[in-house]
Amino acid sequence: MHSSQHPDHPAGRPAADSPHHEGFQDLIARARGLREDAEALRGGESPAGGPEGRGAAWDEALRRLDDFGRGLESLRPVPERAGARTGSAEWSLLTDAVVWSDDLYAIFGRPVAEGPLTLDQLPSCLADEDQPRLAGAVTRCLVDGQPAACEFRVARPDGSRRTVRLAAEPVLDETGSTVAMWAVAQEVAERGPRPGPPA
Repeated sequence: MHSSQHPDHPAGRPAADSPHHEGFQDLIARARGLREDAEALRGGESPAGGPEGRGAAWDEALRRLDDFGRGLESLRPVPERAGARTGSAEWSLLTDAVVWSDDLYAIFGRPVAEGPLTLDQLPSCLADEDQPRLAGAVTRCLVDGQPAACEFRVARPDGSRRTVRLAAEPVLDETGSTVAMWAVAQEVAERGPRPGPPA
């Protein structure tokens, strides 16, 4: 399970510090490492050593990590998207703190000085018809505590648009309650500014 206490958590070291491809590969490697750690911890527990139902909890944790790993793999850059930006973010439910990587600001066309968008503000940057997709993914992640993925179009301040794929994962505390949402967003298509009215 992804934890805000994990030393490799992106909130402590944004993925934007490395080139796009290497940064994305690092994210996938972290997800795989988390699953391997969970598998090792599960294997080190005596079946009779924990509370009843702990085995099922480990199974659920591993299933969620598998789901999130598949979500990340679906965002893996392909040749026609070589050089596409990949950014990461975390929204805390406990403190309302928001952390964005530099590449996420670039994807949204937002100056770093203006700060990141909250989850309430995020839909205002999307095409109207795409807002329900984001709302559904956020609900699945924060309310259901499940990994989620969606695709939407970002309307940038300069009039251009970016089609973005988002893979999100709940951050859980020791009791299994969702305390934050961590996400990876990848730019998959791009269009220039909309043409103005005919002269």
